[in-house]
Amino acid sequence: MRFHTSGSAYADVLHYIHLPPADGATQFLLDLHFLVDTVAPIEALEFDFIQGTGTQKFNFSLQCDNSIPRRPVWDTWDEPSTRWVRTGITCANVLNADTWHHLRLRGEILGPGTASARTRYLWIEVDGVKDFVPQALATHGAVSSRWHALVVQVQEDLNAHPGNGFSEYVDELDLHAWPARKPHGNGDTL
Repeated sequence: MRFHTSGSAYADVLHYIHLPPADGATQFLLDLHFLVDTVAPIEALEFDFIQGTGTQKFNFSLQCDNSIPRRPVWDTWDEPSTRWVRTGITCANVLNADTWHHLRLRGEILGPGTASARTRYLWIEVDGVKDFVPQALATHGAVSSRWHALVVQVQEDLNAHPGNGFSEYVDELDLHAWPARKPHGNGDTL
């Protein structure tokens, strides 16, 4: 799929697909390939999946934040405070034109249905290189919500000098969702 983003400074375009709810799922793996045709106008590249159970919303959003071009990093979204959290993990390796990249984001929901429910980002893998999200930055609270869906999103954000914008190509996008494994009576896991 080709997504083109152009317009005024700091404009963004969000592309999404609604999937059937997966209420019992607590384990997730977003897996996709992407390419951009130019880097100069990119403020951020965002990749998300959001689980809404009808009572809680769990937002797993990841962006390659290029607002400081000499130090682009992966950010995670903190839904309760509605802000991006810098992980310190570089994303400079994906900011090159006309090169396909394989991105995988692994996350889990902790304590669904409870007041202390949280999202936990486990790792980010780019082109076979896995980085674990630092524990101090990895968990964010869930929020109360009547929203009931599973959504996958891709967003492109322009910087202060958008020029003619840029195109992002996304291929082989998959979201895998499954319930947590429960121990057998002997303590083994499935």
